[in-house]
Amino acid sequence: MFSMRKSLGNSLKVTLAYFIFWSSASQAGVALSKFDPDNMRFRKACEPAYQQIVIAGVGDLLMHGPVQRTAAASNFKSLWNSVLPILSQAQVMYVNLETPVAPGLKRNGKIIKDPGEFDNNAYTSYPLFNTSPKLVYDLKASGFDVVSTANNHSVDRGSLGVDLTIETLRKARLAFTGTVHSKELDSSPFYTFVRESGWNLAFLACTWSNNGNPDRKHQVLHCFDDKSKLLNLVEELSKMPTVDAVIVTPHWGMTEYTHNPDQRNLDLGHELIDAGAAAVIGTHPHVLQPWEKYTTKDGREGFIAYSTGNFISNQQQWQRRMGLSVFVGLSKDSQGNVWINGVRYHPLWTSFKPARVESLPKSKSVSRAWDLLPQLVGKDRYLDAESQLVTNFECY
Repeated sequence: MFSMRKSLGNSLKVTLAYFIFWSSASQAGVALSKFDPDNMRFRKACEPAYQQIVIAGVGDLLMHGPVQRTAAASNFKSLWNSVLPILSQAQVMYVNLETPVAPGLKRNGKIIKDPGEFDNNAYTSYPLFNTSPKLVYDLKASGFDVVSTANNHSVDRGSLGVDLTIETLRKARLAFTGTVHSKELDSSPFYTFVRESGWNLAFLACTWSNNGNPDRKHQVLHCFDDKSKLLNLVEELSKMPTVDAVIVTPHWGMTEYTHNPDQRNLDLGHELIDAGAAAVIGTHPHVLQPWEKYTTKDGREGFIAYSTGNFISNQQQWQRRMGLSVFVGLSKDSQGNVWINGVRYHPLWTSFKPARVESLPKSKSVSRAWDLLPQLVGKDRYLDAESQLVTNFECY
């Protein structure tokens, strides 16, 4: 007879085995010297545009227990309220939702009355996350437009958790990408559209892993196992006459906690741009990694941020407390041709007691963080919290 307790135990064992594997994985990656983070001026930056739009992309929403408890004392919006003034200068805001939001769903698959907040029963922390649906309603109220649901915690509550998360997001009217409902496997795509300010942007997310937890119905799009499908979707979307630009948000990298991207991430990032993506905004390593301007053989320029780090978490190491908001500016002419006009970044920092994300403080206590930034994203594209957001500032 099927045992929920046995199933949970096996799931935890698999998850912990994956954690041990990641922790022991080689820290080798692409050398930082291979990147030129200050070479981020785009060729058509100053060309006249009929319309412009800016996308803000941040990193991982990791809902550890202390973070959920902080939100329970007020609301989830309190976690990121201090950085909303700068994020909301963009017309489109994106974040990686690295937790199911399945109402009242326990680890063993049983549904209880929604406790409304972290109880370590229905709503839990690492290694099997689940968070109150209040999270996505507060994201929506804060101005976030789209989230990734494809990541290594997508199936922390199994297939039912994927379904309930999708249903929650639909009720909140928050766009999502990377997973499909079990009843819509043949009819629902992994991508979504965000229509804003006269633009139609296609977002497409994928993950490299599910932490070994089974995805028997294939509800989650995988970056590498499904690479042919992923690249075909990007090409298909980029050729749609109604789509202005394709933004891919991969949750990638076998190696966490290193500033050096995996070689296969570099290769896939280039392939995604070659397939037609305008920009790639990566997550998963939980620390910052370089960004890159990549030019295709036909001369089209694309943008890749290999990791924007954590948006908020309870990870204590200073490198994991750093995050990044990247701002990608797009221009469009009257014929519908689209190009990147520039990129900017604003560094973020997670503080504790209470948990919250804020702008990286300008203090000696975080001097290591400020010293690291130029190696990864250069100096020229830094955006101060008090400054007006202009992605092609060199044109003025």
